[in-house]
Formats: sequence, C-alpha cells, structure tokens
Amino acid sequence: MNHEYDDEQLERVHGEIRAQAAALARRPLLPRSRAAVEAGEMAPRIDSSRLSYAVGELTDAHHRAFVDGAFRALLKRTPTAAESAAAIARLARGAAKAEVLGDLRWSAEGRRVGARVAGLAPRYALAKLHRIPLLGPLVDGLLALAGAGAQQRHVRAMETYFAARDEDTRATLDALGARADHLEANVALLGQRIDDLHAFVHQLVLAREADARTIAAIEVALRTRVESLEQASEAQRNKLGELEFVRDRFYAINHWLHRLEETFAEVERVADAQVGTTQARAARIALQAAAGDAAGASRHAGWEARLAPVLPAHARVVALACDPDWTRRLAAHGFEVSCVQPDPVLAREAHGEGVVVEVVDARAFLERCADASVDALTVPGTGAIAAQLPVLELLGLAHRVLRPGGALLLADAHGGVAATAAELAGQARDARLERWSAALFAAAGFADAARIDAADGTPAWLLRRETP
Repeated sequence: MNHEYDDEQLERVHGEIRAQAAALARRPLLPRSRAAVEAGEMAPRIDSSRLSYAVGELTDAHHRAFVDGAFRALLKRTPTAAESAAAIARLARGAAKAEVLGDLRWSAEGRRVGARVAGLAPRYALAKLHRIPLLGPLVDGLLALAGAGAQQRHVRAMETYFAARDEDTRATLDALGARADHLEANVALLGQRIDDLHAFVHQLVLAREADARTIAAIEVALRTRVESLEQASEAQRNKLGELEFVRDRFYAINHWLHRLEETFAEVERVADAQVGTTQARAARIALQAAAGDAAGASRHAGWEARLAPVLPAHARVVALACDPDWTRRLAAHGFEVSCVQPDPVLAREAHGEGVVVEVVDARAFLERCADASVDALTVPGTGAIAAQLPVLELLGLAHRVLRPGGALLLADAHGGVAATAAELAGQARDARLERWSAALFAAAGFADAARIDAADGTPAWLLRRETP
C-alpha cells in the first residue's frame, strides 16, 4: 500500500473541503433567484469549434454537471429537460459514465458533430461488454477481483474525505450559527429602533394635535380680526362719503383759483404790454435824442482812450447798459464784445461787426458766465441797471467773472441811450458814483481805482480786479 500517495490524496481532499467551507462562510444568506438559475445564468459558452477532448475532461464532473458537459462537448448543445432527466436516471441505475458518453458520441447526432474523445472507445466497449449475458457478469467479477486493492484504498480515501467534509460542515454550521446570532442581535436592535420610531410617531401625533388646537385658536382670532376690520371698513366708507363732499368743494375752490390765476395772468399780460410799449417808446425817444448828442461821442472817446491800453489783444469785453456807439468803438480795437441789452429795440441798434448782442438782463447774463472768463466789464449807464441790479451786487458779480487784473469801468452817463431810455420808462436810479471812494472799491476786491470823468462832468471810475 502506498501510504505516501494516500496522505497526499487526503491532504488534497482536506484542502478542497476547507476552500469550499471558506466560500460558504463568505456566501450571503439570501438565496439566488430560481429564475436566474433556470435561465442558466453564468453558464459556460458552447465552443463549437473544439472537436478534440480527453475522456477525463468529461468524466470528472458528476450528476447534472456531467450530463450538461457531455451534451455540450459531443452534441454542441444543451440537453433538454427530458434528455437530462433520462441520463441522470441511467447514472442512478449504475450505468457507467463511459457508456453514457459513448451513446452520445456514436448516436446519429454525435456522428454528425464528429467530436474525438481520446480513451473513450475501449471504455465504451468494456461498458457494453457488461450487457452480454453470462459474459458480462464474469468480466465484472474478474475486473472487481483485479481492482480489489484499489477499491479498498478508494473506500478508505472516501471515508477520510467524508470525515473531513463532516468536520468542515460542522465548522460551517458553527459559522452559520454565529451569523444567526449576529442576525438575531440585529433583529433585536431593529425591534428597538422600531419601538423608538413608534414613540417618535406618537410624539408627532401629539404635536400635530397641539398644532391643530393652535391653528383653531388662530382661526378664531383671525375671524374676530376680520370682523373688526369689516366694521372699520364700514366706518371708512362712511368717512369716504364725507370726503367726497369735501373733494367736490375742493374742486370748486380749485376751479375758482384757476380762474383767478387766469385773471391775474391777463392783468399781468396787459401790464407787461403797457410796460413793453412804454419801454419801446422810451427806447425810440432815447435813440432820437442820442443822434444829436455830440457830448456822448466825446465821453465814449475819452473812456475808450483810458480803457483800451490796459486790455490785451482780442480781449473779451462785456458791455452792460451801453450805447451802440460804445460797443462799436470797442469792436474796432479787435476786442470780442458782448453787448447785454434786455430791450429789444436797443438790442437791434447795437448789432454791428464784432459785436454779439445778448437780449437778456444783466443779472442773468453775469450769473451764467464762468469764473474769471472776462477781461473787461463796462457799465457806461450804471443808473440804468441799478434798479434791477444794485451796485454792490454788481461789484460782487464783476469780481467773480473778471480775470485777475481785469478792468471794470463804471459811469453814470445820464445822456446815454440806455440811461435816457431807463429814465423815460421810470426804471433808472441815481448811482451817485461821485460819492464813492477808492477805499470802497478796495473793500469789494478792486485796486488801482481811478476817476476818469468825462469832459462834460459825467462821473466815471476805472478799476482793476485784484491779482492774488
């Protein structure tokens, strides 16, 4: 007896059993779907191109796996349910695997496939020999006698194999018991969690009932509030009726005020028309009087002689309440002259080459001028604008618009066109320039104040804006 071979066999069997036990321990407890098993999930693919096998490749498998492998290898298809059941029944009655393989290989379908199985022919013939009366049992006896020793070793190996399987099965059962205990603990934990959930649901129910009571109380309060608001709304509607009456009275008063404003506007329009007519007549009379005034040309010539030398070339000069003769004299020097004349009649007469006429009052013009943008500001008829623009305010505006060192000429020419027209219209005021002093002008921000009275005695001052 070869003990070394037996030990090796037993060790191999033990290894297979341990591997299977470990696989079972790792396998999940949930069963596989029967539909997936019946559908042949993970079934090996039929290799139609392979036609050569060894007999051991086909006989190593057992039971249904053997039948399925035989059909796949020899007939290149899977067996039907009836074919599988018939083959398994033959094996259960003691038929040899070689006989089952041979019947498939040398059937009509197997011969068409033509698969070659090395070592199958003698085994198949020997299996068929057993079917011969008298000779079959004799051959079986001789073969059994010849293989008695091997059969004994095989029986001992099987005993050992089943003992090892029994030990591994017990180990697997112990592992399954431990898994069951673990699952039982998990079930208990889940039961506790379910109890906790039931308690939580109960708390939620209590909270919902409390919320329902709160909502009911809020609903009652809101209904009471709505009723009070409806009452207040009714009171407001009553007040709105009163307001309708007040509004009607207000509209009536507003209509009356509108008519009154229209009446005042008409009165003002008539007054302005009368004033405009008076101013126009005064301007025409002043222009006729100036035509024969030789003293006016003399005054302008004297002031021109004093002003022109202190101005730069192309200086910007603004003339307020001036005569047309004065602006033309300044433009003749190449200065950029702006004549500010609110009277339309006098403004038309002031037009000339190099003279830009602004039909606007002196205050509006000076207020829109930029700071330090004018080289000279001349006011030959100071009294003509003194009623609308007091001299003190005039000095302040002049100081703002004049550049540092810029000239300011103030004169009170009663015989000038603008002054005469203002006097005739009742809009002139005596500026009394002869009473002013250099100290007064210095206080207003002007230096180098000098009297430049005309030959006819008309008072005039020439000032310079202080330089910082």
